[in-house]
Amino acid sequence: MDSIQVKCPGCGQVVLIEQGKKRESCNKCSTWVDVRDAVKVSDLEVSTTVMDTPAIAVPLVSTGASLVEDKTLAMQKASPAPIVPEAPGVSSVPIDEVETHSNPPQQAIRLELKEAPDFPVAENIDVELKENVNFSAEDKTETLVSDCERLFNEGTALLEQGRYPLAEKIFIAMSLQYPDDYRGWWGRLRASSKDFKAREKKEITKEYMMKASSLVPDEALKFQMRKKYNDWLRDLAVARVKRQSRIPESSYKKIDDAAEPMDYTVKPVRTSGNWSKSCVIVPIAFVLLFLMFIISLMQGSPAPIITLLIIVGAIVAFANKDGSN
Repeated sequence: MDSIQVKCPGCGQVVLIEQGKKRESCNKCSTWVDVRDAVKVSDLEVSTTVMDTPAIAVPLVSTGASLVEDKTLAMQKASPAPIVPEAPGVSSVPIDEVETHSNPPQQAIRLELKEAPDFPVAENIDVELKENVNFSAEDKTETLVSDCERLFNEGTALLEQGRYPLAEKIFIAMSLQYPDDYRGWWGRLRASSKDFKAREKKEITKEYMMKASSLVPDEALKFQMRKKYNDWLRDLAVARVKRQSRIPESSYKKIDDAAEPMDYTVKPVRTSGNWSKSCVIVPIAFVLLFLMFIISLMQGSPAPIITLLIIVGAIVAFANKDGSN
């Protein structure tokens, strides 16, 4: 079967296309070669001379046939009749033959791809990167200040909302990242004391206060901070004294809730008549005792005094028993 010799536009190898086929794949670079690229032997030499560029690596186009064909058709419609450069020592080829057989628009695409691109932007990119890396001292200071202000504002907003655990985390991060800023330590003190509303005092709050007061640049502000802290300590002390002075509620117990029933006895009320009787009998007994003592001295016998003592003792005992009842 007859075949047509066609030069591959990608690598320059001669490809044989059988009669009746429109294209064939190159065995070397897998580029699809169209039958319209067929040239004569002399034309083949000319095109080979034009296409050879051994000094520059040729970037290969994708092996998909559709991409090459679309570019070829677009160049054929848009570009005017191309001008093929003459190789030294070879006769020039007529433009009609080159346009008909060698498909010069595709050769122009190949020549454009073979040209080494120039990247003047690379130096500018390097300069920009150096400028971005080498910040000035003022830029660094502004960045640190803005970040510190952001943390302080976030922590203060959380304190105002009453979200003390989250605010404490923000101020802890701020004090660790910016240890020379008093606001981080002051914020930790406010968060740990629930903005000076906590009922109990943590031992670490004293450390926060000392650290914050040592970093405050303004004496007036330092005085205000210490005053607020001391007022809080005074309120805690007063509340502690009040709490210790009053009886705890747990000591109170209702009678109905008693664990065991209480034993009780009913005693009669002591009337005024019984009390008056006891008050009269005792003085009479002492008067009788005094008279019997005088009689015993006059008679010289102790019997009357002993008898009187027995009688008076019985009367007093009876009176006490009656009064107790």
